[in-house]
Amino acid sequence: MKRSAEPVFLLLHTHVHPDLFAGRSTSFIGVFCSEAKASNSLRSHALLEGFKDCPEGFAIHRIELDSLLADPIEMWE
Repeated sequence: MKRSAEPVFLLLHTHVHPDLFAGRSTSFIGVFCSEAKASNSLRSHALLEGFKDCPEGFAIHRIELDSLLADPIEMWE
């Protein structure tokens, strides 16, 4: 019997940087066992330098473990 994997929630922040080659940078902030915990972390990070000037850059992605992403998350260095 195949057991369904518990989801995890990734917290990312993308900030536009016109001077970078890609034009933006994405920070992987953390992985959480619930959407509520990811949301709590988002709220606390939204007050920090480097994040507070771009609050619309946050995203929470629900990910199923042991599965491929239907829509890959784009990350730039």
